Amino acid sequence: GVGEGYGTPESIEAERNAYDSADAFALGNTEYAAGRLEGARQRYLEAVRFSPTHSFAWANLGNVQRELRDMSAAVESHRTAVSLLPTRARHWYNLGVSLYSSRSNLNQAVDAFESALKLNGAMGNAQYNLGVALAELGRHADAKQRYIEAAKLEPNTMVGFGARCNLCNLLASSDGLAAQAQCLRSLLDDAPLYERAMVNLAGTLQTLAEAGKSVVRSETAKLAAMAGYDQRNKLAAMAAPRDAEGEGEGEGQQPPSEEAEEDLSDQATALAVAAAAEVAGALTPTALLKEARRLYRRALEVNPSSALAGHALAALEASLSKEADSRDKNSKEKGKERGKEKGRSRRGAAKKGTSAVPVEASAEYVGALFDSYASEFDASLASLGYQVPRLVSQAVSAVLTARARGKLGDGEELGSEELGSEELGLAVDLGCGTGLCGPWLKSYARKVIGVDLSSRMLEVAAARVLNDPQVERLAGRPPGKLVKGQAKASRAGIAPKGRDASSAAPGGEGGSAAQGGYAYDELRLADMGAALLDLDKGAADLVIAADAFCYLGDLDRLFSAAAHALSPGGLLAFTAEALEQVLDQESTQSAETNSAVGSLGAMEKAKGDAPDPLLSPGWRLGPSGRYQHSRAYLTGLATQHGFVALAELSSKVGPNGEQQGLVTARRRHADPEADPVKAHLLVLTYRP
Repeated sequence: GVGEGYGTPESIEAERNAYDSADAFALGNTEYAAGRLEGARQRYLEAVRFSPTHSFAWANLGNVQRELRDMSAAVESHRTAVSLLPTRARHWYNLGVSLYSSRSNLNQAVDAFESALKLNGAMGNAQYNLGVALAELGRHADAKQRYIEAAKLEPNTMVGFGARCNLCNLLASSDGLAAQAQCLRSLLDDAPLYERAMVNLAGTLQTLAEAGKSVVRSETAKLAAMAGYDQRNKLAAMAAPRDAEGEGEGEGQQPPSEEAEEDLSDQATALAVAAAAEVAGALTPTALLKEARRLYRRALEVNPSSALAGHALAALEASLSKEADSRDKNSKEKGKERGKEKGRSRRGAAKKGTSAVPVEASAEYVGALFDSYASEFDASLASLGYQVPRLVSQAVSAVLTARARGKLGDGEELGSEELGSEELGLAVDLGCGTGLCGPWLKSYARKVIGVDLSSRMLEVAAARVLNDPQVERLAGRPPGKLVKGQAKASRAGIAPKGRDASSAAPGGEGGSAAQGGYAYDELRLADMGAALLDLDKGAADLVIAADAFCYLGDLDRLFSAAAHALSPGGLLAFTAEALEQVLDQESTQSAETNSAVGSLGAMEKAKGDAPDPLLSPGWRLGPSGRYQHSRAYLTGLATQHGFVALAELSSKVGPNGEQQGLVTARRRHADPEADPVKAHLLVLTYRP
């Protein structure tokens, strides 16, 4: 009665492999639970080697590979798990997460999440992640519905709270900042300890406070209308005649007289006006900033190590302190002296780098901020009228062209797009973000290194191709000539390594050599100064920092690192947000002490151009969490570290003493009427 094949060598080997696979799988689970990811990966690899049809081992292997940032391997492992057991919703869900995390194909990620939900519609995390992917694809209406479903399925979990928070954020673009703020307040009513909602609401209030006046008026009107509508509805409900059951007009009851209706109307109007006045008062910039401060403080009580809340609060405290100083100086009794003392105290604290005003944003803050922002970064910049990559590209192009012609200093205008014959070796893009400057840098340099503190931003930069249309929209079309060596890098076609600290010749599913090659030869997850110091002395020919200095207050260490990295004659090009109070002082100086906007030439500054000691340290931390710098501070540091300015767009004074020529980096808010953000743009050369 023994079945055919029982006890054969093949069956014995298969049984042994099954036991070995089960043991390896169990050991992998133990390693994973202990946080030993590499050990878990090895055990799961053993499990699938002993039993290639073990779908759960493939799924767990894919999860570990994703956490180790081996994205392409994670996707393949999850595809294998799905093919072996396509009826398991969790396998489809894991595939969707890996596809989304790899940035390789968002539409396929959507398909995977939808497949999971067809098998199990009660998966709240699948609804949530599907919403995230749809939002990134611009399908906001569909994303909202998924967030609503996720919140219904898991109303009192972090998944549900996160879905509601994302839904609130989507309202900003469709319904306005007032609706977003109201939505977040409602979320905090239900989840008063939810840190993310506190930080997001505080940020929304700051955006309102800093937005243009037209935006504030519009949002005030929206909230006032809501308040007035609510008050009228309440009065109408109170005034309606009811029968014994309270269901409507009772038999024999008379409707109110015309006089009574007019009285009710007057009451409704008065209450609506009062409500509108209350809303308007709550939307004054000072009131908004104070509420934001309370929210940041609450967030830090919940999570004292929150980098986002900590840095944002420090920036806001500095701003409110500056505002208090201003009020003191205008007061009648001793206000002026108190303002001076507070101002000196605050500037001294900033110079010493006390906790009151940090000298730079922490790596944790910058990384967390842009990790959360990476998926919508390019689209957001487009809505803000962002110009920095294009302006820096034009300035560097003009300098290189003039230098190649031997005409540097002849008054060439910045913005020339004719490429000179000069060929650079290494270019370094500090704070490279999603890689908007990479394509034009590759037009000049044989090798381009990108540096950033956000691993998610680097994932996007790794797939940035040279002819990316998004880059052309935000940074302009790169010059038509590519230097030698680019084609070789393109042919390499090495897949991106996602969040690895560095990756050589990045590429992958997000782009291909057929699309024109990849922008970066190497990406580094590192601090800007540390990355420059890691280079051999004099290794770089060009270092740029396009809108990156705004997360550093004290730039001395960065200038020193740039001097180490650059070869003699090498270029340092950067933008820095303009420090308003210093520019106001500079605008009173005579036009003869300032250079013309757009001129090319040696503009070496005398040591007397160092920052005014009463304005030290020459920078401040704004309420947005970004730093602004004065021109005097920047040119003083340049001289101190051996740099000479070749081009500058920042310092022309008009005939009536007004400041002219500052670069318009972007708008403060997506509204076309929002106030612009002004910045200095300098191209320096290193002359040790």
